Amino acid sequence: MAEARQSKFRFKNKLVSLDASIIDLCLQLYDCAHFRRTKGAVKLHLLLDHDGYLPSFAVLTEGKTHEIHVARQLRFHPGTIVIVDRGYTDYDWFETLTQQGVWFVTRMKENADYVVIETRPLASGGALRSDQVISLFQHARLGKSLFFRRIVFWDEKTQKELVFLTNPLKFAASTIPPFTRTVGRWSCSSSRSSSCARSRPLSAPAPMPARPRSGPP
Repeated sequence: MAEARQSKFRFKNKLVSLDASIIDLCLQLYDCAHFRRTKGAVKLHLLLDHDGYLPSFAVLTEGKTHEIHVARQLRFHPGTIVIVDRGYTDYDWFETLTQQGVWFVTRMKENADYVVIETRPLASGGALRSDQVISLFQHARLGKSLFFRRIVFWDEKTQKELVFLTNPLKFAASTIPPFTRTVGRWSCSSSRSSSCARSRPLSAPAPMPARPRSGPP
């Protein structure tokens, strides 16, 4: 967390990230938390406000509850930038956010169907490989005029191309990858914590040792 604060990415818009983690539970003790046939779990949904790196929303649901069901219930102020992973991919939700004036950034799924509307020029020699304005096929076939950005970025650290899907059409393409790097530092820390939770399922406490009686039996 200290590292994230020291390298905080500054931007005038409100920046939040939404994520969820599975917390294993002892099914014998928490029989209402069914997750799999022999396992119990709950899911922690957390909204992190990057102004102070503090949670602004948290809710526990059954482990089987999909992240998007909670995401759809949240409301954000116009101009807020919401960072989510690919588990939150829901084109209807993306449409709703766009209509509300809320920006989102996520990693694009490899099997996404889209039509390229515009390919924007980029400076040569940089990490940005592509900046396209696209229409998702799900919206295009319904005649909806909804446009998004598909931004391809070369990550030197991982030696991989990262493909982002986002909806602000006027942001500079170079501002999109830093959002996810900032969130990534917190997500890695969060993942380590949830891994610890998964490796030690919550169970009943060990029985206390019997105390010797005083006086005659």
